[in-house]
Amino acid sequence: MSAAPSRRRACEPCHVLKIKCDRTQEGCGRCIRLGINCAPAVRRLQRNRITELESQIENLTKALHQQARISKLKERQPQSDEIVTFLDTRMTETSQRDALRVYSVSVVPRLPIVPVDAADYAELRRNKPILLLTVLAFATPNVLDDAVRNELVEKAMESLGLDLIGTGNVSIPHVQAALLACFWYRSTPKSAGHSTVEQLAQLATSVSIAMGLAGPGSAKFSITAIPDPDVLLRDGPRTWLGCFIATTAMALTTRRQDANVWTPYHEECLGYLQISPLATDRIFCLLVTITRLHFRTALSLGLHDASPMSIISDSAHRKQVSDLKAEIANWSAVALTAGSLELMFWHQIALVHLNEPVLYTPTNKSTFSAPYLPHQLAPEDFAAPLIVTDAHVAALHDLKDACHRALDIALDLGTAVILSLDSMSFIPRILFTLLVLLKLYISVSGPGNTYSEAIDRSDLQVEYYLARMGVLSSELQAGDGASWNAMIISATNLLEQWFLTYNVDLQTINSARTESSANELTPPSGDDNLDVSTTASWDSGQWGQLDDVAWLVPLPAEDSLLPAGHW
Repeated sequence: MSAAPSRRRACEPCHVLKIKCDRTQEGCGRCIRLGINCAPAVRRLQRNRITELESQIENLTKALHQQARISKLKERQPQSDEIVTFLDTRMTETSQRDALRVYSVSVVPRLPIVPVDAADYAELRRNKPILLLTVLAFATPNVLDDAVRNELVEKAMESLGLDLIGTGNVSIPHVQAALLACFWYRSTPKSAGHSTVEQLAQLATSVSIAMGLAGPGSAKFSITAIPDPDVLLRDGPRTWLGCFIATTAMALTTRRQDANVWTPYHEECLGYLQISPLATDRIFCLLVTITRLHFRTALSLGLHDASPMSIISDSAHRKQVSDLKAEIANWSAVALTAGSLELMFWHQIALVHLNEPVLYTPTNKSTFSAPYLPHQLAPEDFAAPLIVTDAHVAALHDLKDACHRALDIALDLGTAVILSLDSMSFIPRILFTLLVLLKLYISVSGPGNTYSEAIDRSDLQVEYYLARMGVLSSELQAGDGASWNAMIISATNLLEQWFLTYNVDLQTINSARTESSANELTPPSGDDNLDVSTTASWDSGQWGQLDDVAWLVPLPAEDSLLPAGHW
């Protein structure tokens, strides 16, 4: 009996596709027709085949689990009608309209990132309920009682988390809602698992990039290609520029490099809004421009870098300062015509940043970042150049004047306005300015200082501004003590305690020097240092009342962006 003819193995391409192969010595018809290499398929050992199948099963199992997880999230996702129902069970339609009116009258004119009008109430309920919920929860100062507001905040954070992270159901109103929650952040008794302010800013930016709002480099369309006229005129460009303001403010607060740098597309968005006839767009464009100047100042003078330190008398540094000062002055001339005190505050903050390097040492730059508490004052580490030049003198006086003007503007705004301002950018800058004024006081009063020959400590009027800030803090506590604005400004009390203790220690040191017949102060070292244990190192109990402003301290990126129990 003749042997059965041997069966040729299929070629590798046909084997992969699991199709019949008519391979001959010249190749199979399919490979010849397609002009591809027709090589015999590699033999698969049985154990390799089993491993391959096991791997496929594992991947399918993971995919099924992922699909089940997404389905579960979608089932829990607060739909539009659910959010509206949630609001209606906690607020009457009249109270919702009244709260929205407070937002449009008190908040929008000062920071018009999301310029919603009271007349938009029906549209918000119908098409943008997440935005309506977030406005009512975060940006309606001194309107809702604490219990209702806490419920709204919890619901808003849950809805944003499920949509932006869980299901990927994103839209421009979602990004706008995230920006509102970022700028007018509020904590609740249950908010331990909520995202931080910094994470909200990053989330809004990341989602904007994913949606294509960041320009041609990250999107499939540009401004002129957006079909929706409303998005074309306002929402898209404004939202992306709002992300720039948020991330730049956080970078300056934490003294980190900002990843959302200014690009030509930012310029295009700004130019588009500048031709708008709306007054809110004009204010918004001025805010964007001064924020960009803050960013450029930080970049040019190295405010974010731990080192190197700027040399104040260096010609290159003086040229940079002169150029930036001229740009800031040009901006101020335009901003003056808007009649906004808040814009004038930002003008002075720009000058504070411009001149703060006069207080730098090789080791104290990091103490200009948040949190703005006594331990950042570092009384043993202050600038004391051997030669005080005209550049130092000018910077010291410019810094003093900018601090005074910024504080005067903020303190003259009144309690109601302070409560309506954002807690992410504006309010922390008030406390930052007070901290810089105290640092300036240290540099002209500390043992071994050299700046007292240029400026007298009494000219700084520290006691006067601490007293006024203390009054403001009390008024904010009485008006809305649960707001972050009140919590942040309450740090004034700790700074005042530190200042009183510092002066007592300073007087003790000076008295001891006088008794020992010392004719001149020596550079701070050894026993001449202030007692840091009683001036700068406040115990945790003294800081305990400010636990709620811990958002000023950068938190790990892996912290949950969802409310506890929802991830």
